[in-house]
Amino acid sequence: SLKALDHLVGGAMPYFFGTEVASLVEKLGSTGADSPAESASVSLPRPLQTTLPVNEAVDLLNTAGAANANRENFGLSVELLLAADQLYAASSPIKSEALERLHTQTLFYLAQTYGHLGDASNSSLYCAKTTYRQLKFNLSLSRDSHEPSIDPTDTTLDVVDWTRNVMTLASYYVGIGHNLQAEHCLQASSYVAALFQQAGPTAGFDEDSLREVVAQVDKKRADAYLSVLNFCAETVAYRQAGIERGDSSHGNASVKDLVID
Repeated sequence: SLKALDHLVGGAMPYFFGTEVASLVEKLGSTGADSPAESASVSLPRPLQTTLPVNEAVDLLNTAGAANANRENFGLSVELLLAADQLYAASSPIKSEALERLHTQTLFYLAQTYGHLGDASNSSLYCAKTTYRQLKFNLSLSRDSHEPSIDPTDTTLDVVDWTRNVMTLASYYVGIGHNLQAEHCLQASSYVAALFQQAGPTAGFDEDSLREVVAQVDKKRADAYLSVLNFCAETVAYRQAGIERGDSSHGNASVKDLVID
């Protein structure tokens, strides 16, 4: 149960991270802080000193972070997950496969937790990192032919879930006017989905679900184009208004960085 998990994680803190860290975790938890800003005055020392191997330490911090997020104690959850992130960064340059999987999990939890906090900027940052790593470590391509294709024997990527997450990231970029980033996400979604569709059911996915998601990606691309067109129209109108008033400074707006090829 979640309560038993909390006891397990809390009880492990003094043994593996020291009593100072354990007391800080307890203090953070007792504040009920539900945002990083509220918990900023009491934060975990980083990088943490631990007697555990880095894999086990990161796993424990991930577990503690997820448990506190489930309790809606998001401030403490972020602290624990950021500590796991920095432990990974401070470890040996040659990472084990297990540690790489754990780090992807850390980033995934951070994306979710920041989302619960309403911090769209950090949530999108960690979502982008997560989806990149999922593609890097869970998608295996065969290059025997001229064009790359899915290697079903060595691919564990959940393409439907991955595509949905990347599409959500694209929606965020469209919302803040970063249309090139949005288009990059949508192109990646379409490309990866097409690879799986070419591979067929042997790649391990639900064909109907993937078709539905691909249709949503196409709709999202239309939204991105519409966003660019709206911005261009507003820019032209703003420039025209400046010209009519004789204010040449209004004619300097540029939209070249917003054009989607």
